Amino acid sequence: MFTLAVCGCLFLASCSSDEYEDKVSSVVSTAADTQIPAIGGTKTITVTGQGITAAAEDSWLNVSVSGNTITVSADANNSRESRHTIVVAKASNGDKAIINVSQMGTIFFVEDAKFDLDDEKRTVTTNVMTSSPSQTVTVSSEDSWLTGTYNSQTGTLTVNVDANNTGVSRTGSLTVSSGDYNSVITITQTDFKKDVLGEYYFVYSKNVNGTQWVDIPAELTTNSLKLYLSEESPLVIPIKMPNGNKAPYELTADFGSYLGDFTLQEKTYNCYLGFDNDDYKFLSRYTAYFFKYMGATQATISLSMNTEDNGYVWFGGFGEGVVDVDGDEYGDISTWYILAMSQKEFAQANLVGSLSTMYWPYLEKVVKEEEGGAKAFAKRGAPRRIKK
Repeated sequence: MFTLAVCGCLFLASCSSDEYEDKVSSVVSTAADTQIPAIGGTKTITVTGQGITAAAEDSWLNVSVSGNTITVSADANNSRESRHTIVVAKASNGDKAIINVSQMGTIFFVEDAKFDLDDEKRTVTTNVMTSSPSQTVTVSSEDSWLTGTYNSQTGTLTVNVDANNTGVSRTGSLTVSSGDYNSVITITQTDFKKDVLGEYYFVYSKNVNGTQWVDIPAELTTNSLKLYLSEESPLVIPIKMPNGNKAPYELTADFGSYLGDFTLQEKTYNCYLGFDNDDYKFLSRYTAYFFKYMGATQATISLSMNTEDNGYVWFGGFGEGVVDVDGDEYGDISTWYILAMSQKEFAQANLVGSLSTMYWPYLEKVVKEEEGGAKAFAKRGAPRRIKK
């Protein structure tokens, strides 16, 4: 009897299993566009079922229902990251469906953001990548010689650049904006021969405190910087321009370079270039060290060009150069020396002394009023130190 009962139970269980069917929800999405663009928009979803209600899991998505049509909408997504949520559609009988909805992140990118031009009047273009042609893009500039126009249909930004008649290089910028995102386009105008080469003042302080400034006439050529301590025979510092006549403009000068002869009080000296930092004072404290290591390493200083708001071009930034002693670097270069030698050889035994010690030196372009400069150098007032 027990065996028969067990077999009967197994038979009934088997029959019950064969007759089981999964329940199918009455709510099914039959048509849906669930990809919302970054600038915002509205999409519709059609579902089956009776008495449909719907709600979104995240508050950035707005949901409304009319019959079997679910409308979803979102404002602009100002983040570069896309975002995702779910909409739960439910019928009056309790059946439901889960629908995924996403919104793209903002796309905003300026293809070319830097232009190095000559001094002529020019028009340049660059592409602006956006999420949609209807995305708002604005262009502004604080420089009167630069204007920009954005074409939303082609995604092209046109920049109009006026001719540069100032006599010096100049750099300006336009800001391209979309929502919370900004991109800056930089325009530099330079005529190498007219704006970079030519007359300068070599400006330096006679003391380390920067309270006694001196300027002497100078001339920059493609391979030298001439310092006119006297009109008859300038001292000529050999220089190199690593980038040639292409921006960015940099000058390099080597420690121990021969500069020429200079006559003082009827005595003629052979002059050489030296430089030092303000922390160690190698020449005054450690003369032997100065010649042994500095002379051997042929350390190089570098000066980079920048433009001040008054229209002058300055070569400064001595932080680019450091005192290199036996492979170790010691601080920013702050001092140049014109070293007088009794013989034409850069050596400690020939050192007579420093013909000139120049603290915090820089170059300032001579801009003549008739060439469109802001004002003549002679009227600019006392020289100003470029801060490190």
